Amino acid sequence: LWQITGPGIIRPSYLFGTMHLLCPDQLVVTEAIEAAIEQTEQIYLEIDMDDPDLHRKMQKGMLLPQGKTLPDYCTANTFSTIDSFFNYQAHIPTEPYLTYKPMVLMQALYVTMLGCQPASWERTLSEMAADQHKEILGLETIEMQLKLFDSIPFSRQMEWIKVYAGNVENMTTEFQKMVRMYQTEQVDSLLQMIKKSPEFNEYSDQLLDERNRNWVEQIVVLAPGNPIFFAVGAGHLGGKSGVVQLLRDKGFKVTAVK
Repeated sequence: LWQITGPGIIRPSYLFGTMHLLCPDQLVVTEAIEAAIEQTEQIYLEIDMDDPDLHRKMQKGMLLPQGKTLPDYCTANTFSTIDSFFNYQAHIPTEPYLTYKPMVLMQALYVTMLGCQPASWERTLSEMAADQHKEILGLETIEMQLKLFDSIPFSRQMEWIKVYAGNVENMTTEFQKMVRMYQTEQVDSLLQMIKKSPEFNEYSDQLLDERNRNWVEQIVVLAPGNPIFFAVGAGHLGGKSGVVQLLRDKGFKVTAVK
């Protein structure tokens, strides 16, 4: 959790790093988080979780083109490796996923590595905002997020899933390390580990840096107007191209809240 002060800001805003997949006992709402939300007037997440049409947009955007299935985007060997892992190791049938884009199957794989039914910071923060009658908004739209993943060849995404499925024990260990880094607020180390994963290693500019720049352009306009609680994935905070440093580069003071 970081406090944002600086040019034009009368009442501070806050920047919080979420992790999209955590077990329920790993998601801890601290007194500092509660206080920051109470002191702000709006909540900005990556996307507007308040959008009544969100579920429909997600469902539509996650489907493959009509007539296409996942095996159409990879070799028979790649799909066999993935199919065997899900059916015989993870005990998750692949059949329900065949008409969905690879990112949906990837999400199921992440949940397997997590080893529990995940909790959601986005849902938790949305509920806290609703309890306090505060507006929830988004720094980008679900359409923008879906378009981002659509810009990466589905065949490449299937290869990433194969890498995870063929090396799941090591990948699970690495994933748990990331969770511990998140819990101990090691944002720079967390970023470096995220960038080692297949998808971020190849597409870090699209998935991280470009989005960071877009978000900061909005934050510098929004923060001076009203005190806002901004919450984005913790992997976007650290490093020279992270949201914290980009805000500092623009003259804002970004201070860790203990």
